[in-house]
Amino acid sequence: MKKNLWSFCSAIALMLGSAAIAAGAASAQDTEADSADTGIRQLGTVTVTAQKREQSAQDVPVSIVAVSGDQIVEAGASNLEDLKGYLPNVEIVDSPGRNRVVIRGLGSGAGNIAFEQSVGMYIDGIYASRAALFQAPFLDMERVEVLKGPQGVLFGKNSIAGAISVITNKPTPEFEAELLASYEFEHESYEVTGILSGEIADGLYGRIAAKTSDEGAFMDNPLLGRDTPESNTNVLRGTLVWDATPDTEFILKAEGSKFKNEGSSWQLFADYSPGTLPYIAENDPASLPPGLFAPIYFGSRAVGEDFILDNTSFINEDEATEQESFTTTFQAKHDFGSNELTYLFGYGDFVRSQFTDQDFSAAPVLSLDRGEDFKQFSHELRLASTGGGPLDYLVGLYYLDREFTLTTYQNLLGNLPPAAAFSLGGSYTENTSSLSAFGQVTWHVSDVLRLTGGLRFSTEDKDASKENSTYEFGSTSVLKPQPTNPARPNFSIDDSRSESGIDPAISVQWDVVPSTMLYASWTRASKAGGFNSEDVTGTLENFSFDEEIAEAWEIGVKAELLDRRLRTNASIFQTKFDDLQVGAFDPRISAFAVTNASKAVSQGAELELLFALSESITIGSNIAFLNAEYEDFVVSCPDNPVAAAKLDCFIGGTPARPVVDLEGVTLENAPEITSSSFIEYNRLVGNSFEFTTKLDASFKDETTLNFSQDYNLISEPVWKLNLRVALANLDNGWELAASAYNLTDEQPITFAGQAFAQPGVYWATRDRGREMRVSARYRF
Repeated sequence: MKKNLWSFCSAIALMLGSAAIAAGAASAQDTEADSADTGIRQLGTVTVTAQKREQSAQDVPVSIVAVSGDQIVEAGASNLEDLKGYLPNVEIVDSPGRNRVVIRGLGSGAGNIAFEQSVGMYIDGIYASRAALFQAPFLDMERVEVLKGPQGVLFGKNSIAGAISVITNKPTPEFEAELLASYEFEHESYEVTGILSGEIADGLYGRIAAKTSDEGAFMDNPLLGRDTPESNTNVLRGTLVWDATPDTEFILKAEGSKFKNEGSSWQLFADYSPGTLPYIAENDPASLPPGLFAPIYFGSRAVGEDFILDNTSFINEDEATEQESFTTTFQAKHDFGSNELTYLFGYGDFVRSQFTDQDFSAAPVLSLDRGEDFKQFSHELRLASTGGGPLDYLVGLYYLDREFTLTTYQNLLGNLPPAAAFSLGGSYTENTSSLSAFGQVTWHVSDVLRLTGGLRFSTEDKDASKENSTYEFGSTSVLKPQPTNPARPNFSIDDSRSESGIDPAISVQWDVVPSTMLYASWTRASKAGGFNSEDVTGTLENFSFDEEIAEAWEIGVKAELLDRRLRTNASIFQTKFDDLQVGAFDPRISAFAVTNASKAVSQGAELELLFALSESITIGSNIAFLNAEYEDFVVSCPDNPVAAAKLDCFIGGTPARPVVDLEGVTLENAPEITSSSFIEYNRLVGNSFEFTTKLDASFKDETTLNFSQDYNLISEPVWKLNLRVALANLDNGWELAASAYNLTDEQPITFAGQAFAQPGVYWATRDRGREMRVSARYRF
């Protein structure tokens, strides 16, 4: 705790010092601007739409990171997870079901498919209320914007930790075509992308983009006789823009994708810590603590030769995930001169099937077959001023309707006592409708001072039902209903929720000099309550969970110095949560439990530097300091006796059991320090060629992966290095590049938990190791 406090105080001092230096340097620059050397390369303007209108990122009173489409291609990023090393204080977590996003230590809990995302996801302005709509890889991106901190007023109720906005490229008046292909040698992966854009008729423009990709395996599975996991994705998108009049524009976009994954990256490991009691002695299954599956796990070498993480999977099932999704967007915009009216319609759906080996071992113990069907549509109407007056305003209405159905079939088989063997069938349905009205006004008090206030009123109705049916194995053809099972009772449950509330925000901006802006903001945001699609108890208490509330403040500085060769941004922040929604795997019932933690706090500081040292050399660095912890949260003690001994466990709860108050304990996926830095060298060779090389490094501190505080579920600090070398012909439009990602071959644990019914054994997934890639790009 003292270390956290020292780091936080140091971060505050760093931020305030940066602000003072920036203001002083900018003032000196302002008086000498006329004598600036115009031959020195300046940093370009980063345009964002974080406030529903185009602005420079330096003018927005929000901590924001924007990654351009070219940067995405250069980083070899196929999805959000590939960008996490470039986004300090942002974690992309590979949890069961699908990835989830954590910003500043705050994000949706794991496992519950029906969870709202704490980080709102938006594709061309359309809210993607389920993470699976982000399953498709990046294709023909203009940029990705990551907004940190609550964004409730403009982005909606469920952007309580931040928002990620993906903007795709629009059709161009001029003809454009591009081919991009890459091949990765370590895992034998490839990607091929094609893009075609231009004018179809007078005032009508079109763009079509397609991608096919195949990701190779990095895990060895001797039981299946092949490497896993392997995936294939195909995406097709078409966009039309019609300039009906000089003041009226229509945009229609449709996208479809297919995704298939075979196998998984889950592997087992054991508590391998000499000096602790109990622990797993090397190559000694007898040292495993007594448990239901000890003979099965270790008799089949299910945890690997040395009980360690070694990229070897002993999963005995042919796991597979398949998904088909479709989205469409329609936008109509009319400029009235002093006002602009925008209507935005969005539709999205996906069908997903997933078969997983839930015991992650060679034993025929536990498997799950899951099917999902999701549909949503939304309408948004906005009226915004076009600027130029003392007041800038934006008002709007938003409506969302969605349907979600989940079916599950789970088998518990294997070498078990007959009374314990069972099969579980279940279904979950949820219907949601949400309506909100929002507005934001900026008052230009003077040329250098602006005050902004915003408000969003939201109301949401949600209905859900769930059924569980347990069966015993009476014959090979008939499953006999079983009245109950100690861990999985039969039940049918229905519930509904209605919520309404107001989310306000205020901010102030002061231009110390034209190139330096100080800002301060306060906001209150909320995230809807909901239902636990993974519940196996059948009680209303466990089936539903309450909304969570956040209050946040942020103080920052954004400056461009040295004739726009140096950009420095810094901020300090704090967010306090009430009723934080938390989900974690409960190995006693092999299911994810959802609850509301009483209180939590996230606070820290962030610093960004970008410097054009010369015409050829650019350096940049982002560093984030974070102290995110529970303030009041009572949970069950971990089953591992060594881990439990490190905590102040006591008997409490209903029913009474060993519990612990996690006050002062770090939140999951909230490393204290994260950073990303790079140096890029770029120069012309002759009259037609351009040579570029870029080295970047990222660091992530020790990371807690589960609130049980089991020491086996903590990822160690890790550095990663990437290198890219490219040669481009500017006249002919081609580029050849060679890249190495994760040069040091680091594979930290990204998600982990305790194995079902067996103390001392854990499951985990890790990052991929080193990747060596070549790519070719041709524009014509």
